Amino acid sequence: MSSKIFILISALLPMLLASANAQDKSHITLFGVVDDGLVHTYQKKNLDGKKTVQNKTELRSGVYRGARWGVRGIEDLGGGYSVGFVLDAGFKDDNGQQTMGRLFGRESSLNVKGPFGELYFGRIGAITSGAGPMAIAAWYSPFGTSCGQFAVTSYNYMFNFQRVDNSVSYRSPALQNTRLLLQYSRDVDGLEDIDPNKAGIQHGEEGKSSTGQYYAIGFQYNNKKVDFNLGTDHLTYSKNAAGIKPKGAYTVTFGGSVKYSKLKIYSGAQVFWHANSKWITTYNLLWNQQAYLNGYAVLGGIEYVIGGGQAMAAVGYSKTRSATLDQERRGHMTGASLGYAYPLSKRTNLYFLFNANYARQSYGSSPAVKTTTFEEAIGLTHFF
Repeated sequence: MSSKIFILISALLPMLLASANAQDKSHITLFGVVDDGLVHTYQKKNLDGKKTVQNKTELRSGVYRGARWGVRGIEDLGGGYSVGFVLDAGFKDDNGQQTMGRLFGRESSLNVKGPFGELYFGRIGAITSGAGPMAIAAWYSPFGTSCGQFAVTSYNYMFNFQRVDNSVSYRSPALQNTRLLLQYSRDVDGLEDIDPNKAGIQHGEEGKSSTGQYYAIGFQYNNKKVDFNLGTDHLTYSKNAAGIKPKGAYTVTFGGSVKYSKLKIYSGAQVFWHANSKWITTYNLLWNQQAYLNGYAVLGGIEYVIGGGQAMAAVGYSKTRSATLDQERRGHMTGASLGYAYPLSKRTNLYFLFNANYARQSYGSSPAVKTTTFEEAIGLTHFF
């Protein structure tokens, strides 16, 4: 982000807030999260009978909740109708860097709401992801989509194409506690470079085969005690500079939670076909290889209010195999997470996290590669 843009935003924001306060039917809110954690990661890898061990300790931003700041606004049009917007920017508060390569990378959307339901336009979380108002997979474990790079979450274990650009999304009014979700994106990543060997960013044309597109349908059921979600989507990959267009990905995702007085039980599952491994976060961290995968993932967890805070536990499993002509690459991940978040105030949490992951990958007759990873963290989260 250039200094001129930052100065412009800094100058306009107070005027926007003042203007909002002067109008009864218009409201603008500044919001955000600041999160820093001290994280230790231990990883042992066994390759061809040789063991390697890595130990790393770091101050990491966005451990318990992703660091962000943003502005949201709404104007009441009367008759049950309103127009609103969300501008949500991710950043790393340990070094001040902007995330996702863009200013409002977490969300940049305009919405219209009324008796017909809700319409969203712009960059927003995908239906089968864990991000944004349309997402169904945000809470398949008590750890949400954060809590460490090896936490048992949908973001780490499932194929989770997080956000889509140039999208139109619709959520229906509730009928018997059930809502219908629809989403379409004409160009899922406006910053995608389809020819990395050529200087600059070479990007395709929106709505054409040179760009990726996204189609999804979902259902949400929520009666305040039971929250259940079901969704299926199709992601088409962009045609690269050589004219090759990979086969598109499909997923079926479902899960939710049941809430009691102090106890909440979570579970979720996904089946995926031809998923790009870079969007299965923990898999990508472990193997650092781009591959198209078929497979499935299952998660489960509990949350319990004790000692004034929330104790959390979850387990997860994911199994994959190559989706291309090379059918010999197979792998699986098994993991467990423990955590405790204690509210120091209404806006500040102290948290403790522990994640364990065991992964194995084999290729034909070659010896399997095995990794064991432990991740521990302690930190603070402040909401504003």
